[in-house]
Amino acid sequence: MEDTNFGAAIWSYDWQGLQQDESCPQGTANLSDDSVVLNLPFDQLLAGGATSDFEATYPDNADFLYGFTQDGYYLSLTDATQYRTSTHIPGGIEQTIHGRYLLASHKTFDPTSNIEHAAIRFHHLRNWVAKSPFITEMTTNPLRFSAIKYDKDNKDKYDLLLLDDNQVTARLRHIIGIPSNGVGDITISHDVVIDLEFKQTTKLRDLVGKALSLGRFLSFCLGFYAELKELQCITESSDSIIRVYGTFPKAKPQGSSRLASIPFKLTDIEDTIGTHMSKWLNAPNLLKESSSIIVSLMANNWDMPFNLNIIAASQALEALSKLDTDTKSLDDAQYERYRTVVLSGVSDHKIREWAGNKLNSNRKGQKKLLQEMIERYSAYLAWLVGDGKAFVKEHVNSRNSFIHIGNTEQDKEGWEREYWHYRATIFVCYLVICANLGIPAEKVLNRLHTSSFENYAISKVRKIYAS
Repeated sequence: MEDTNFGAAIWSYDWQGLQQDESCPQGTANLSDDSVVLNLPFDQLLAGGATSDFEATYPDNADFLYGFTQDGYYLSLTDATQYRTSTHIPGGIEQTIHGRYLLASHKTFDPTSNIEHAAIRFHHLRNWVAKSPFITEMTTNPLRFSAIKYDKDNKDKYDLLLLDDNQVTARLRHIIGIPSNGVGDITISHDVVIDLEFKQTTKLRDLVGKALSLGRFLSFCLGFYAELKELQCITESSDSIIRVYGTFPKAKPQGSSRLASIPFKLTDIEDTIGTHMSKWLNAPNLLKESSSIIVSLMANNWDMPFNLNIIAASQALEALSKLDTDTKSLDDAQYERYRTVVLSGVSDHKIREWAGNKLNSNRKGQKKLLQEMIERYSAYLAWLVGDGKAFVKEHVNSRNSFIHIGNTEQDKEGWEREYWHYRATIFVCYLVICANLGIPAEKVLNRLHTSSFENYAISKVRKIYAS
């Protein structure tokens, strides 16, 4: 989300205070440098500052602070906490306050009010949609721009219904900017928004969670992280648009080659998009957490030691291996009978106690769970890891060596093997998630063939684990 540039404002603890109190502190609040910050250069609103004689008159924090800017914006800073308070002699007090979100509107609003509607913009949403209702016309002699026409007769073809479940309706909306004239040219911007209409009103925190979850779904389809660009909402108590600013994950710029190799554009799954999106938003915890890890690793947007990448990928894979399967090694009665038989044959009390602790878990081992997962999703995975047993064996060894740190040092060939197994783990997880989203295996494999998504890495993995 881009930084804001709101001007100077007066601030208080409520909207009435802005109108009634002539001594309201002045300051600026903005999203800047990945922080939501209110700077008060000549005053304070929250407790802080060792030399303040009036510290007790200020609250330690505030659920909301309210501001009104010179250019007519009403602002609300949520979860306000004092970050730094300084006293200058000669001079006065200045205070910096951090918040969770900055809300902005052209009318006063209740920041606690539930939300009815929302509009979300993501970077590269337009690349995912891959079509537009605006048609460019050119003259033939000479060849030059003639007009841009809006295909109003096929509006539903473009403003596509993405989701309609018992919680929310999600629909695409195409927008066109005001034309701007340059030297010898005209520029007209086009973008796409996801409009949400909630069946039951929702809280701000839940809206943000929904937006981030939609962003992860879009990122999964794109093959790289889709940054939240803009978030707006309308509450049940006001018809004014409220803009929401916060510190959301950033994305790296994407080159033309990545944009040209998107694994799943909307046009590839348009007929069943509602099913896939619903399964993503309402996923069980194992699928939700593993999907979040894989999207993060695919984004490659943050630096961390390689062994932590491997551990994260292993966590995702092992979570998926437990999805929709019985993790018990034996049925309970059979397990208790086996355990009793084993322990009854041990006469030494200490040894029997030790053995009882070792036999205290009726759970399949990780190797068994992975082998069953490879078989369960063979329609998706056999193409990638033809030798499933070799993949499972390498994974168990890799996981144990990185989680249980030992004295064995990796040589160059060992690190290379670990790297390609790490990439294989991500691809295996990706395919299993596709299966759980309801995307048919034939369509998934066809898209990986035709989109050129990670084609070198995938071909390398296929060669390593060929049957």
